[in-house]
Amino acid sequence: MNRLFVFSFLALPMCTLLPAEARNMRHWVDVSCYANRCESVRVISPVFFEHRSSDGSVWKVEADCDAGRTRAHFSDGTTADWFSPPFGSVGLAMLEQVCR
Repeated sequence: MNRLFVFSFLALPMCTLLPAEARNMRHWVDVSCYANRCESVRVISPVFFEHRSSDGSVWKVEADCDAGRTRAHFSDGTTADWFSPPFGSVGLAMLEQVCR
């Protein structure tokens, strides 16, 4: 019994090493829905997330949580300029989900 207690105690610090995994945002999270069509977000790294539009298009987005801005990286290799999403927008909702 004592061994089990020691092993469980040692495992506790391991649970705090990966806070992004603890958020469990590896699956799609709907951030805005209208007429059964949703905009969704999924974290793919601490800096990048994927945005899925209501029509099914998916692209990678880089988040700058400290500055409150994002920029898209498209499949053709182009990168958009940094953009600060306005209050109440889908983009801001996605940024808030990712930066928690």
